[in-house]
Amino acid sequence: MRVLKLLFNGEILEKDFYSMEKRIFVFFSVCLLLVSVLSCSKQRYKPGIYQGTGRGKSGDIIVEILVLQNGNIGEMRIVQHSDTPGISDEVFLQLPRSIIKAKSTEIDTISGATFTSRGVLEAVNDALQKSMR
Repeated sequence: MRVLKLLFNGEILEKDFYSMEKRIFVFFSVCLLLVSVLSCSKQRYKPGIYQGTGRGKSGDIIVEILVLQNGNIGEMRIVQHSDTPGISDEVFLQLPRSIIKAKSTEIDTISGATFTSRGVLEAVNDALQKSMR
């Protein structure tokens, strides 16, 4: 056991070095945790309605999103596209629901309509980027 000797008001105090080291470690750990929590609580996106554009298989896809007060997407709609009806219908039906549910654009694309899916995700990311300004 290592002992730290301190001179305090003319008296020599002996303190367990590991005990002090542990307290300092806990103090800095709590400080780091507080900084992490406070920085994560900052809202990333401003509430509002934003449009974004992405490249689909046959041209641009334009989406409109509603960013809520908590920074999540509350609603999303496809404003314009020129992708093949029938093939792209599933993308335009499923992807908005999946994005809203996942609270992210980090989701799987729709099999058989990969380019359209990527275009929608790109458009949503573009709209989210605009909401950060």
